[in-house]
Amino acid sequence: VYTYDLLHIALYPENNQDSAKAFLLAVRAKGYHPAAIVTDLRQDYGATITQVFPDAEHHECIFHALQNVHKHFQSHLL
Repeated sequence: VYTYDLLHIALYPENNQDSAKAFLLAVRAKGYHPAAIVTDLRQDYGATITQVFPDAEHHECIFHALQNVHKHFQSHLL
């Protein structure tokens, strides 16, 4: 994290595709045009980022990915 900007989940009462789009549109309206956007593993962001910021690269957070792998191993191996 370089900017320490507020996160979508901290601003909207719902965490879904509509609120993700509203958040990204608000970011664009403020004049931001990020080269890359990092999100958790939620599927709500993929297509929405492409629509709102077609030139931005979408990266998924390594921390969240590793948490997901850990949960997967725990549920299948224990």
